[in-house]
Amino acid sequence: MHNMPPSLAIALRLTGAIWIFGVVAMLMQADTRVVIAVFIVGLVTAVAEWIAAGKNPPPADAADDDANYA
Repeated sequence: MHNMPPSLAIALRLTGAIWIFGVVAMLMQADTRVVIAVFIVGLVTAVAEWIAAGKNPPPADAADDDANYA
């Protein structure tokens, strides 16, 4: 996650939290509609992250001249 933009890292954590919430709700035998809704929100968030990650270029490495500058 070191080369990832901060906004994408935050979004990945959000999606993970949503999916964990859904799994816990399922294990606690919550209403099926609630569990399905949580998983759909997680899926939509994951797709949005994937699209956003494809539009952002990867971070540039330090130039050779700048690396030995200090």
